[in-house]
Amino acid sequence: MTVRRTITTLTATALFSAALLASAALAPWDQAKVAELAKQLLVTTGALADAFYKQPVPDVGSLQTRNYEQLREDVKRIDQEARKLSGSIGEGAGRDETLPIYKDLTQHVRSARDEAKRVSSGADVVEKAGSVRAVLNQLGPYYEPDFQALQPVNP
Repeated sequence: MTVRRTITTLTATALFSAALLASAALAPWDQAKVAELAKQLLVTTGALADAFYKQPVPDVGSLQTRNYEQLREDVKRIDQEARKLSGSIGEGAGRDETLPIYKDLTQHVRSARDEAKRVSSGADVVEKAGSVRAVLNQLGPYYEPDFQALQPVNP
């Protein structure tokens, strides 16, 4: 009975460990797929930046001014990092070489999401941000083993 219980416990532990490792695994690197996603990200971040810059700027001294300025900087950096990521992957760079760019990009995405909660944005900006989010949700599993899909920002 003790041997059977030990074997059962070891089997359960092995299965549990395998499940944890499987859930924490990166998506297998597919250079062509990731390159296509990076190109899509480049297009969507460019569209987001264009829409953001076309919206009215808050009045100087308004409560949103500082948040708007930070959000504008984040949108600019997101667009720049998307260009770097797309260019590097397009030149054949893989996960290891592009991970620092991806991390910088996602840092600015997180910051922009925080600032966006405090800044009024038009429907066009919200729509373009949704397009960027959709591409990042496809790209994330190639870089983060426990990637959590980005949800819409709720002000």
